[in-house]
Amino acid sequence: MRETPKQFAARTGKEAPMTDVSVAGAALATTVRPLVGDEACPTLYRDVGPQALMRFLDGKLDRLAGPRAPCVFMRDATLPGFTGVVRELGVLVFLQPLAIGPWVSGQPGIYVAETGLMPPAPTLGFVPRAENLPEVDAQIANAPDASALREALGGARYDEQVTDVRGDLGQYLEIWRALETEAAPWRALVGGHREATRIAALEVLRSEGLTEQDLHAPLFSVPKARRAELAARMVALSAKRAQLEAQR
Repeated sequence: MRETPKQFAARTGKEAPMTDVSVAGAALATTVRPLVGDEACPTLYRDVGPQALMRFLDGKLDRLAGPRAPCVFMRDATLPGFTGVVRELGVLVFLQPLAIGPWVSGQPGIYVAETGLMPPAPTLGFVPRAENLPEVDAQIANAPDASALREALGGARYDEQVTDVRGDLGQYLEIWRALETEAAPWRALVGGHREATRIAALEVLRSEGLTEQDLHAPLFSVPKARRAELAARMVALSAKRAQLEAQR
């Protein structure tokens, strides 16, 4: 919900947090600043990876960014998602963003907040398969919490969408775990100090139609139809990989 710091204070009886996140300016090459009294903060969104998204849906998300992140980056509905995860799975939404004291980033549509802050659980929601976020943003403009968001997005229809996302997310993570189990040893072979081993490993990968890039690319950047195939090809090469590891 769109709200000014003054409106937030009047509604909640307390001031919005004012944690200094000026350190984020270095990452953005801008000067960040807090919102002023009559400056409205829009509903904000946070793109997260599939692992964090599953933790949220399971009620286990306890932080919004990694421990080394300078801040939490959020965006308004005018900006597109930073990864395909938003369209394929969904995006987190801060329905009362002033609860974590966002600062203006100096870049249009981007806001930043301190990494250790979490909003009250009922005010952090989920928009499934957010292909048209400006339209959704208008629908949930007056939703103060996740329950109101659910009703604004169709109630039972929203529940079905979330269930579908959970299913797709479970499949994604199953493939991701299988692929990571196979890709990590290949990365060690290709990235090692022995050039002969590196060349041999790349030759084996090429024999199965794989490249070094396949070992490093985030799975969500791989076309959905190719993910299971990619994991299967890695598994098919496990015996040859073991031979290369024994020769090191």
